[in-house]
Amino acid sequence: MAGASLLLLAGCATAPLPAAQVDLTGRSCAAQPDLGIATGLAFTGKEEQSFNVPFSGSDACVQTAKGPALYHAFQVPDGAEQLTFRLASTPQQNSLLPFRVILADSKGAVMRKFSGDALMFRGSQLSLLFRGHPGEAYLIVEADPGVTGQSVSRIQESTGTAVAVTPAVAFAVHYGNDATMSYIFTQTGVVTITLTPPPPPPPKTQ
Repeated sequence: MAGASLLLLAGCATAPLPAAQVDLTGRSCAAQPDLGIATGLAFTGKEEQSFNVPFSGSDACVQTAKGPALYHAFQVPDGAEQLTFRLASTPQQNSLLPFRVILADSKGAVMRKFSGDALMFRGSQLSLLFRGHPGEAYLIVEADPGVTGQSVSRIQESTGTAVAVTPAVAFAVHYGNDATMSYIFTQTGVVTITLTPPPPPPPKTQ
């Protein structure tokens, strides 16, 4: 059931087996993301590119209103206002990493935030789509501590077509399957960042 929101689904399922969690208790987490450790997204600007961002217990952490969170910071490429950003978290066995996105200017001032029901299930991935805005210089991706440990359940639909052939006729049979998938939210996993440039202008006609 693609398009169901994160907040509506959280906690609705029969809980799956517990997933491994990261304990940030006792860690000295920064009050704000450290933009000095931001890495550049090596985007060529010519075609769509994707970057995998693994989250692990050794990553930097920041203290948020909902608790400590692992995070990664990136410098957005030049011309980012022309790009479409897609961030997606793919389930890892019985766990799923929900994330928050912060876009900041060159001085670190927050310009936009995305979290919660801004994230949607598209296929099996929990993802976010947005266009870049002028003046945005940094992209911060945080694990969302507000839902860590909660469970999420969704119905994943699949369809297919089988072709049957007899001596007299050939015909297609369409079928569908529903599977209920359940996950535990964690702060570890992989977020994939995909940058898509605008399509080239159509050729000029004579």
